[in-house]
Amino acid sequence: MVPPHTFEGRRWSPITHVLVTLVCRDGRVIDTVREHVWMHAWRRSNQLTSAIAGDVYSVTPHGWTGVMDQRAGFTPRTRPALQAVSQPE
Repeated sequence: MVPPHTFEGRRWSPITHVLVTLVCRDGRVIDTVREHVWMHAWRRSNQLTSAIAGDVYSVTPHGWTGVMDQRAGFTPRTRPALQAVSQPE
């Protein structure tokens, strides 16, 4: 998916990708421990590739937010969980 980070001649190959993670879950539009675990996991995972770790975004039925940039919005958002509704008799 991402090319390796190689030494070419006198310099390292250029960075060609930014890795972004989406965490789709229920709940409020805030960053939680789940998103910070992903941030920690990505911190060193890209060192042998031509990519840098981007942000981790939470997407919920109420909207979205980024962990590092603190932006947020109402769309895109996930669909709320479907619930069974009984018919009145």
